[in-house]
Parts: sequence; C-alpha cells; structure tokens
Amino acid sequence: MKKFFSLGLVLIMASILFSNCSNGVTLATYSDGKKNHSVTIGDVKEDVLKYLNFYPNIAGDVNWNKDFVFNARVLVDLIYFEEIKSGLTNSADFQSFFNSTYQKQYLLDLFKKGEEALKNPIEKAKYEVVKASHILLTANKMTNINGQTKELSEKDFQKVLADTAAKASSIVAQLKSSPRVETEFSNVASVQSQDYASARNGGDLGYFTKGMMVKEFEDAAFSKETKGLIDQPVKTSYGYHIIYVHQPKKKMNAGEIKSAAGTDNYSRIEPNFKQTYYKSDANNLKELYTLNTSNNTVGIGSKTYSINQIPDDAKILEVFGKTYTWKDAKDIILIYIPDFDEKLDAQNFDTQMGNLKYFVYHIEAAKKYGADKVNGFSNEQEKKKQDLLKRSIVQNFEKAFTVKAKETVTDEAIRNQYLSNKAVYTKEEKGKKITLSFKDAETRIRSELENAAIQKAFESWKTEIISKYKVTYNDNGFNALANLEKQELKKIENKRKKMEEQRKKEEKKRNQPQQMKVLPQTSK
Repeated sequence: MKKFFSLGLVLIMASILFSNCSNGVTLATYSDGKKNHSVTIGDVKEDVLKYLNFYPNIAGDVNWNKDFVFNARVLVDLIYFEEIKSGLTNSADFQSFFNSTYQKQYLLDLFKKGEEALKNPIEKAKYEVVKASHILLTANKMTNINGQTKELSEKDFQKVLADTAAKASSIVAQLKSSPRVETEFSNVASVQSQDYASARNGGDLGYFTKGMMVKEFEDAAFSKETKGLIDQPVKTSYGYHIIYVHQPKKKMNAGEIKSAAGTDNYSRIEPNFKQTYYKSDANNLKELYTLNTSNNTVGIGSKTYSINQIPDDAKILEVFGKTYTWKDAKDIILIYIPDFDEKLDAQNFDTQMGNLKYFVYHIEAAKKYGADKVNGFSNEQEKKKQDLLKRSIVQNFEKAFTVKAKETVTDEAIRNQYLSNKAVYTKEEKGKKITLSFKDAETRIRSELENAAIQKAFESWKTEIISKYKVTYNDNGFNALANLEKQELKKIENKRKKMEEQRKKEEKKRNQPQQMKVLPQTSK
C-alpha cells in the first residue's frame, strides 16, 4: 500500500475537525517558536483504527503511522504557522473569502437552531388533515404499439379520455348502489386501480395535509364535509380518480395525527408540517413586495421597480419583527449562489425569494427563542471558526503551492520528455501499438511532469519545514500505537470470523431438506 506522502492528502485530512490534545502517549512534538505542540495517541486513535477495516496491512507499520500523523495533524499546523507569519490573513482577498465562508457556515448552524426552536410550536399547532382512498384510472397520451412507444394523436387521446371518464363514472354508479360502499370500494380498488402502490391496500392513501396531493384531488378531498364517496370522478394529470373520504377534514396537532395515522403514515406527513406552519405564520413573516411576472416588475410600497433596478434600501421582508432590505436579501443569497444577481428575472427572483423566506424565518426564530445563546452555541461557533480558518489557510496554501510548482514545467521540458520517451507514449489500434503524435501525447506528458514537479517541491518543502519547526517523533509512542493496532486488528478478524461462521451455519440450515410435518393420528 502507498504511504501518505502527497500534498493532495492535506486537504482531505484538513477536513477532520482539529480536537484538543487529549491525555495519552505522545507521538510527535513540534514548536512554533513560542509554544510547544504535541500529538498523542488519543488525537489520532479513532481515525487510525478506522483504516484497519479497509487496510489491515497497516497494523504495526510504524512508518505508515508516522506519515499519517504528520499529514493528518502536524502538517496542517505547520502550514497554518507559516501562512500566519506570511501575513496571509491580513490580505483583503483572504479576509473576504474567509468571512463569506464562515458566514455561510454560521447561518446554516443558526438555521438548524431555528428548526430546533420551532419543533415544539410546530408539534402543538393544528393542521387540517383528511384520510381518503382512491381508485385511479390512468389516461396516457403515450401508448405502446408492437413494443414501440408512440404518442397518440389528439383525436385518439380525446377518445381515451372519454372512455376513461365513462368507465370511472360507471364505477362510481356501481359503488353508489352497493349496500356496503366502503368495503366494496376497497375490493374494486385492489383489482382495478392503476395506482398499484395504494391498490395493495384497497386504495388507502392514509392521512394527508394540504400540499401533499395534486390540486384537483386535494380540493375535492378537502371540500367533502362528510364521510363517504365523492359523487363524481376527479380529473387530474394522472387520469381519473374515484375518491372515498374516510375522515373528512379535521384540525389535529402532530401528536393526534400520529396517534390516528400510525408511525409509517405520520413519517410521510411530518415533513409537510414545517412548510405549512411557516407559510401560515403571517404575523411573523410578512412579504413587503408584490411580484408581477408578466412584466418583470416588483411593487414595493407605492412604487414599482424593474427587477434589476430594485434599490438596495427597499424593504422587502419583515421576519419576527426584523426588516430585511433588498441588500440584506441579496447578501444572503449571494453567499450560496454567487451569480444570483447576474441571472435575475421574475422566475429566478421568485424561486430564490421563496428559499430566502424559509431560510431567514428559521434564522430569526432561533434569535427570537434565544436558541443562539444556549447550549454553548457561542463557544461552539468560536471553535468552528478556528477550525474553518485552518482549513481555509490550507486550501489557500495548496492552491498557491500547486500553481507555483506547475509553472516550473516548460513547453521545452514537455517536448524533450516526448522525444526521449516516444516508446512510452503509445495507443492500441487494430491490435497494434502505435506511437502517439506529440500533439496527442502533450496533455498526458504535461500532467505527468506537473505531478512530478509538485511531488518534488513538496518533499523539499517538507524536509525544510520539519527542521524549521523541530518536528520530532517518539518511537516508544509509535510502538505503543502499533501494538494498539494489532490488538484492534485481532478484534476485527475475530468478529469477521464469527460472522462468517454464522453465515455458514445459516446457509447450511437453508440448504437442509425440510422434513414434512405429519399430524399425529387420533383414534376415532
């Protein structure tokens, strides 16, 4: 297995959150000139042991462990020290990049806190629900003729629609005449409904709230005031629905719905509660604009603006008492969609404002309920900010280092490499090896030389940096880590062995011929 020796690993390992050194045996030490730093077994134990599941050969490999500790922990700190000394964090470009990156993370964390804060109010709120079944008769414009999918002519499609509508009306009439409509509905649905998922349950769709079904179906189901069959089939884009309402619309809270609907049905409904709740909370979410999609204009107050000419100070939202101007809105959207204002039309404006409303509603809810000030949120954010700063610095370092190393590869070097190694650059054509032309081989050669240049530059830099920051390894610590790995590997192997033995037992049991059970004879 290859050792971790390339710069590319830096960013992968930098994604691991940097924990404080825990108590344990020291593996490596280094100094930034002001403070001594160390890495212990406790710092890397969890990450190292994870690798054993995939690469058992590393168990006890001291050199592999040293490379891992250096790349995963030490290297990131050394890059951080170097870049801080170089003044990177004082540059306007870096500050702008970092502030935007941190703000993105901070707002997402605040959004999650808002979700937590709203959980209780959402569960206590009342939602209109209906429980219904349906029989679906599809009417498709596409048909299969002799194994080929073809589109029906408008005339033929209209005939299909008419025939389907007539069949649906016939079923409604049949059900109306039944003395046991609900039972008969279930029987017909299981045989004739073309919604095969619900047909298995007699057409039962369970409970649902508004926004979960297509509009025509939803309107019909929620408009029926009493239990029973809806008098006429309902046409939607899916075809014709014959609907039976088991529970007419009723307002219930989350607990009541869960009790009535059951766990499985409830888990399907629950995600809709958030959207329903926030849309209905008119007191805390107010749109201060009106959008006219026909002419790409927005009305704000008594004035109308083209979407591309909305003033920055125009007030467009009020959320939990806080007013958001157009600039406030753009600043948030641009963090996540950098080219938002370059593609601004009515549709894009409407889509992103819809997303923004939902997003800031939760952010302001977090602030209103004080969720951003509890459970160590501030301390957690400070730690995340420092971790993110390290990751951002490492990203900047890798980018600059890679560009600089690539610049050492010249066109002349690429051509010389080709001329000296033509036999290497070949391709298979009609069973024969053919030498590539320089034009065809150039991209491959450039990539090879650039990767070699990066590797060489990194190894040189690594040697220098290890000396500069006095990186030393504790062999006793690495021997202890090796023993720990070997012990863990034995556990993994024993566990796998037991699982394999269990698998074989079960397989043997399945393959055994089944004895026919004979009922004991009884005397007459």
